Amino acid sequence: MIWHVYFAETAEQDLQEIYDYIANDLQAPTTAHRLTNRIIGAANSLKFMPHRHRLCSFEPMRSMGWRVMPIANYLVFYLPDKATAVVNIIRILYKSRDIANLL
Repeated sequence: MIWHVYFAETAEQDLQEIYDYIANDLQAPTTAHRLTNRIIGAANSLKFMPHRHRLCSFEPMRSMGWRVMPIANYLVFYLPDKATAVVNIIRILYKSRDIANLL
């Protein structure tokens, strides 16, 4: 079965912030472009076997079925909905941040 992948507004904002930080603050626009494309590609790969990644370790997200996919130094938090065959990408966060408070 092929699932549909959708990016929530929060995930799109996260991607923009990642790009802006790397491109502007670190002055590495090529790296920013490559990394954000890598994250988008990895997230889109969830259209096949979205349950292959572990459940989120934070409650209540774990009980709700949120999953987390590591990619480079980032974590992609997503929620697969089997009834609709939709994967909702919810957040994309740098793994060293205070994730519990951001979620």
